[in-house]
Amino acid sequence: GWACGPAPVPIAWPAGISDPGQLPPISLDLLVAAAHTFPSSTGLGWDKLHHRAVCRCHPQALLALARLLLLCELTGGWPTVVGVVAICLLAKPDGGLRPIGLLPTVIRWWMRVRLDLARAWQCDNGRTFFYAGPRKGG
Repeated sequence: GWACGPAPVPIAWPAGISDPGQLPPISLDLLVAAAHTFPSSTGLGWDKLHHRAVCRCHPQALLALARLLLLCELTGGWPTVVGVVAICLLAKPDGGLRPIGLLPTVIRWWMRVRLDLARAWQCDNGRTFFYAGPRKGG
């Protein structure tokens, strides 16, 4: 069954990849701005936490969240409970089922916080043999 067996071996940062400690810090303003990029009608993850809920948090709670995200970046991993992706099967209009992965809200916030950095990296490291990307067909 799923989630059985030994824990996965931690992945070491490969040689040649820049030190994750060199990333810009995650500010409270950046966390709130990232939360506001989600439409209010955005579906919830398996944790049932709305993406804009972070905007109502006390600044000390946001600071703790920013530190947690930085720690995850430095270690290259998520806490065990956060790393779970729930798969739901949604009916397709023409029949059959489509698997949809539901991520925890904290991972979706982090993805939005670092989206500009990821896009800049993609532009700087584009290769003709990479699938998809700007001006490439699906």
